[in-house]
Amino acid sequence: MKKNRLWIWGIPLIFMVLMLITYQLQQQKWLMILIIIFNLLSYFVFGYDKHKARRGKWRIPEQLFFVWAFFGGAIGIFAGMRTFHHKTLHPSFKYGIPILVLVNILLYRWFIY
Repeated sequence: MKKNRLWIWGIPLIFMVLMLITYQLQQQKWLMILIIIFNLLSYFVFGYDKHKARRGKWRIPEQLFFVWAFFGGAIGIFAGMRTFHHKTLHPSFKYGIPILVLVNILLYRWFIY
């Protein structure tokens, strides 16, 4: 894996660790802030991939979007799909991301309440 692609794997893992730490410390306010920041990052990463697609440059592999969505960024990925009209026809994204949004919402609810 190239160095410049390491952030794609590292950021969701870092956020997951921070979320688990804030959960263990019972800091729901900070947990919500982390969730919001991670989803905003997921949204912008999706937009960045669309930008690269238009220019025919290196793209973010599709499975990494699912890594980001699995680790809590599904809402940002889904919003990016709708905003940027990107990957909306791919069955794995069309059905998989909305399912991960529901899973993320259930997990957020469980972690926060």
